[in-house]
Amino acid sequence: MFKRIGILLALVTLRLTLAHPFTFHHNQSLLLHRASALEGSCSTIHLPTEEQYTLGYETFCSTYLAPDKQHLLSKDNALVATLYLTAFDNTPLRWVYKVSLSDHTLPLARYILTQDMCIEAFRGVLETNDAGGLGKGYCVVDGTGGDKLGVEGMSGEGVVLVKGGKVIAVESDGGFGEMWWETRGRLDD
Repeated sequence: MFKRIGILLALVTLRLTLAHPFTFHHNQSLLLHRASALEGSCSTIHLPTEEQYTLGYETFCSTYLAPDKQHLLSKDNALVATLYLTAFDNTPLRWVYKVSLSDHTLPLARYILTQDMCIEAFRGVLETNDAGGLGKGYCVVDGTGGDKLGVEGMSGEGVVLVKGGKVIAVESDGGFGEMWWETRGRLDD
């Protein structure tokens, strides 16, 4: 009798095991977990895509700087705005664009700013290493870059998200001192 009950329990357990195979609840795959440690992988997806970031800086620059005009920037009047972008995770994101003179700049320093300069500097966050490059200024979403496992060819391939950063222009035409171009998510977001 006990032998039959043991066999019956073994069959029921086997049937339940086959009906409900083991699944990962926290990580959908071990490859994604491994890839997240690679340099250049995004640690969060609550960041703007390259397209959203570009739309943001083009809007900022065209709203605050007329195309054929020059804006005189001094230490006391930073140009700063927060724009609402859509993050890669499809949620709203408050993103800051700021142009200012550095703290080391002489008190009476002035800097001439144009719309083209604005667009060029914010574009530099993605296209140059001025804001840190891959892993600092921007990152690649796991599983989308290089060989799709995130192992090779991360830079500029796959879904690129912008982390932000600061680009510094030193003593350019029409000014002296340092001009800072900063972009980032709002600290309280």
